[in-house]
Amino acid sequence: MEAHSANRRKAQSANGSTSRAKLQRELRLARLELKQLELEAEAAKRISEIKDEIVKVLSDYNCCFASEPLLPPTPPPGERLKIVLDYVMSLPGSKTRQEDQITLNGPGIRVLPAESREFDRVSETTGLLQACMSLPARRSVTFDGNPMDFIGFMRNFQSTVARFNNDPAYPLDYLISDCEGEPAEAIRWSTVLKPQEGYDKAIRILERRFGRPH
Repeated sequence: MEAHSANRRKAQSANGSTSRAKLQRELRLARLELKQLELEAEAAKRISEIKDEIVKVLSDYNCCFASEPLLPPTPPPGERLKIVLDYVMSLPGSKTRQEDQITLNGPGIRVLPAESREFDRVSETTGLLQACMSLPARRSVTFDGNPMDFIGFMRNFQSTVARFNNDPAYPLDYLISDCEGEPAEAIRWSTVLKPQEGYDKAIRILERRFGRPH
């Protein structure tokens, strides 16, 4: 009877750990997606403002030389990201005083005192912006356990998700969310490990069960 109770408590504890890990994973993913949406909205707003300013300038110019205004082309993705980064760096607190700069002091280099709190805040925002903007939008491609689809799925995942972020926690969350049925259940326990260990473990499990190492 005591052994049965002990086994039951262990099972309940394991289920509780799984539930907590799942909630934490879903929360991280939801926060990431929310931040990405916020940044995309801010970027779109800033691009629209810049476009309006350019249209106004061109319209004023064309009043003298042409009867119809010229519309500026939409900036390509790389320039859009640069516009957003420039905008973040233009926010209050992003400019550092002369003391924040690294200056030469004789033969060596000396870092003078800085307003580290404001500078760190803007640096963190910029880093988060770069990380979120580099992640792809949510995709409908999933893997249901068919071995014929495994190699294609993994190549697609590596090229669209894994190589865009150095934090293994996010690719692991995406990997689990992009799997269905047996594959998802097989790697769900990986979230109880450290992010890098969990990601590597999940990849090995999928390769062992559904395909050859790629």
